[in-house]
Amino acid sequence: MLFYDKQPLKQEFKIINLVKELRFADLAEKTRDLEDLCESNQLYMINDNLGLSLRGLRMLILPSRRSHKLKSEGEYSVVARKIAKLADDYLNSRPLRYNEIIRSFVDVWSRINNDSQETYLDHELAALTLGMYLKHLQNFNMLKGVKAMDSEQKTSTSLDPVHHQKYLEYFATHAYLYSSAENSRFYRGLFILGTMIGKIENAEFKKSQKKTFSNRLNFKGISPRRIKDIYNTVEEYLKIREVWTDNQALAYCNESLLGIESSSVLPQEVVYYLLAGRAFENYLAIIYNKTNQEDQSKEEQND
Repeated sequence: MLFYDKQPLKQEFKIINLVKELRFADLAEKTRDLEDLCESNQLYMINDNLGLSLRGLRMLILPSRRSHKLKSEGEYSVVARKIAKLADDYLNSRPLRYNEIIRSFVDVWSRINNDSQETYLDHELAALTLGMYLKHLQNFNMLKGVKAMDSEQKTSTSLDPVHHQKYLEYFATHAYLYSSAENSRFYRGLFILGTMIGKIENAEFKKSQKKTFSNRLNFKGISPRRIKDIYNTVEEYLKIREVWTDNQALAYCNESLLGIESSSVLPQEVVYYLLAGRAFENYLAIIYNKTNQEDQSKEEQND
């Protein structure tokens, strides 16, 4: 597979990269895995355009016209080489670094969020989609750099298997991050805090057709030392926006985040896991509404 760059109105082609010995059996297996993730997460039920692909991963973690205002030929060439390297690494099953993926995703997502005047579904669910790609890479042993925990991190509070079934299922599916990683406890706490942000914003949207809570957050990077203040603000706004307060989840979230200010959690990780929880809450609401619409349509047809 040959990657090249050709400038408009010019005859020469610049060779960027050549992928040798492409193994189509491996590529077919990866494609099936991406399709299985789409099906198991009901992405096509939400939107036909929410599939998973190498291009989709590239759009989440590498610059594009949507995220970066590239002006010079040199800037385009740098991005082209990054795209070619990502494709080369992916097609040849070379490992991708977890920290680099998270940093790149947060950079791309925050730029789009700052520049766009409109809200797009793929952007709202981007952190959830990235989680699926991380799972995909983990399935093929291609995700590297997630530090394993030295000992199990237990909390005295827990989530209820009935009321919080979807959260627990998500943690189990992504156990390599939410159960066995060095910072799993903090990741779970940030995720749950993100779901509460999602609840607040959904309540805001019902009243004013706008989501404003996240405007107070710096999505380029949030210091772990700021989490206590964010938690307190979320707790306050749950009352202000008249959102049903899930005291068990709040207690679990609070305990899970104890000590995060002195942890090794990166500012970009704070952003990602908050966004992941926020996106998951939006995802659950969309699936719930879609299911209700389908059920109502079936009932009308039967009548």
